[in-house]
Amino acid sequence: MTTRLPAPVHLRSYRLTDLGGNPHPVLDDVYESFEAAWQDALEWWERMGHNPNELVAIGVDVSSANGNWRTLQYPCHNRLHTYHFAGRNFTKFWSKSNP
Repeated sequence: MTTRLPAPVHLRSYRLTDLGGNPHPVLDDVYESFEAAWQDALEWWERMGHNPNELVAIGVDVSSANGNWRTLQYPCHNRLHTYHFAGRNFTKFWSKSNP
């Protein structure tokens, strides 16, 4: 019988991206959580004078164990209908007007 060693733990990092999927030119930082990254994006978006109800032209990437980045949220998703993976569970954020 072979003993399997546990896989090394990978701490995920998050970053914000522009419309082309590149690191955001202004919000080029590494975040500890999706929520922290997205909150920073929304605050900056509104400070730039955008309407809070319009589509946000900022995406979110997550780091993978092999050092690559994977897209969690593409730019131009409605902020009230954001989908992302939190840990291993799939989470939906809905506005109060949606079921």
